[in-house]
Amino acid sequence: MNLELIEVIKDKSILTPTIKLVDYQGKRVIWKDYSSKPFWVKMTWGEVLINNEFAILQRFKGIKGVPKVLTKTQHGFLTEYIQGSFLHKFSSTDLPYEIIPKLQGLISEIHNRSVVHLDLAQRKNILIGDDLTPYIIDFANALYIRQKAIIWRELFNYLCLIDKGSLLKFKNRYFPDKMTEGDKKFLRRFWAIRRFWVFNPKTFRPKDKV
Repeated sequence: MNLELIEVIKDKSILTPTIKLVDYQGKRVIWKDYSSKPFWVKMTWGEVLINNEFAILQRFKGIKGVPKVLTKTQHGFLTEYIQGSFLHKFSSTDLPYEIIPKLQGLISEIHNRSVVHLDLAQRKNILIGDDLTPYIIDFANALYIRQKAIIWRELFNYLCLIDKGSLLKFKNRYFPDKMTEGDKKFLRRFWAIRRFWVFNPKTFRPKDKV
């Protein structure tokens, strides 16, 4: 596979993939790749994460707002490149309120495919296209949950609340005047639970207070 490197976007640690902007068949694409990581990482941890995320992204065919997955590589995969900026680059005056219902609809579409993202609290996982179309990226921590049994449906519905709470966090930060009493009540409960989220516990920041 002929991939020409344009830029290394992120190379954080040996346990996380290198994110590269590359040229593939004359187009700019994103390459999420473990090939430069130690053998024990790319053949174990990396293999599991890449296969899981690739399978999840394949479930989103037809959804506008998730970059299209293109093809697997030996230790990674290629996805569509979206020209835009991450949400954390914007101030509250830079974005129209319509971003929130668009994200809400996008999250609902993802949930309709039996997938929960679980890491939307990171604003770097929301990309705003140059045309102000929101995109959700980085499904490394996402889960696909079959809901054939009641216990799995209940678990899925519970985990969906994490994605909902993350969206309300953004709504409160960027458009606090649009928050309803129901939104505020839910967000307070969300933050209380997030303090005990073992993988990435969160605490209140003054600007997130409701």
